[in-house]
Amino acid sequence: MARFRNSAMAGGATSRISAEYGEIILAVGGVNSAPTTVRLDATAAGVTVFGTFNNSSDRNAKQDFAPVSPSQILDKVLQLPVSEWSYKTDSATRHIGPMGQDFYSAFKIGTDEKHIAPIDEGGVALAAIQGLNQKLDAKDAEIAKLKARLDKLEQLINEKNGGEK
Repeated sequence: MARFRNSAMAGGATSRISAEYGEIILAVGGVNSAPTTVRLDATAAGVTVFGTFNNSSDRNAKQDFAPVSPSQILDKVLQLPVSEWSYKTDSATRHIGPMGQDFYSAFKIGTDEKHIAPIDEGGVALAAIQGLNQKLDAKDAEIAKLKARLDKLEQLINEKNGGEK
């Protein structure tokens, strides 16, 4: 039994669907909206979504905010084993990614060590990108300082040798 809540329907009615043969098709729509079809096909290895899942990311739905250190997250990502693999129930399909146990051990986020939520994987990736950008900014600043020193040294050498000033 799958349960869906559709706020577009009058009164935000809840639709219940019994899934036979591993497929759920849900047509939703309300008084003032065109119908939308959501189709989920369950396979041995997972669920295929025809459309998209959207994680709630409304600031007003969240609490207990805490800053993260992009450089520390980048360091953890660099240590995270990432491999190519297939599910035991679907050996024909290859995937790339970390193991839930390694991800949970590194970041201590999510519901448990056997699952990785896309919102967590995406958040870690975004923080790591910020950490990488911080490293690039530091390297750019260091390169600019070294270039200025080199320019001064070249100028001194040229002046000493009677060349260009």
